[in-house]
Amino acid sequence: MLKDIFKVKNEYNYFGAFSKFADYACQTAEMVCGIVKDFDPSRLEEQRKEVHKIENLADELKHEVTERLAKEFIAPIEREDIVTLLRELDNVVDAIDEIPACMFMYNVKNMRAEAGQMAELTVKSCYALKSVMAQFSDFRRSKSIGENIVLVNSLETEGDTLNANALRDLFANENNAVEIMIWRDIYDAFEKCLDCCEHVADVVEEVIMKNC
Repeated sequence: MLKDIFKVKNEYNYFGAFSKFADYACQTAEMVCGIVKDFDPSRLEEQRKEVHKIENLADELKHEVTERLAKEFIAPIEREDIVTLLRELDNVVDAIDEIPACMFMYNVKNMRAEAGQMAELTVKSCYALKSVMAQFSDFRRSKSIGENIVLVNSLETEGDTLNANALRDLFANENNAVEIMIWRDIYDAFEKCLDCCEHVADVVEEVIMKNC
């Protein structure tokens, strides 16, 4: 079983690293949600730097796991799956990090309600991923890992609908071409976060199917 291999003495805690990655995603998502919900343009530069610090920690973790994997004789799951999961988890944090950077780059002065809704979906999706990773090593006995994978997929679908509606409203009611460009990119950045979360969930599901 994965759990038995996971507990081998001196075995690197890959599943723990996956969970830590998911926690970094939750931290950055919460920070971005806070930025959007209590938006203050004068604080945006400082806030984006704080988010980026967490993204740097995720990069460091990715390098740590990659270096350990290169030296590992036996890994708890296939090496290719570990590498894929690392890449997809890193993509989640990178995608979230891009949002305040995009807002800062475009010098956003006012926030839109749809951004707040998308930020909330991102937080929910990251916490669902965190639950998936917490149960990953013992998936056979988990009663809810499948439910959380489905939840991530559902949130991504909800995000697609919200993004489509937000873009429709933007093009229908905004006359400033620059504003349209800015918010199209920001909405797409939020949707990318949800897509990245879904990619992680899909990889976990594939690994589970291979190890059943």
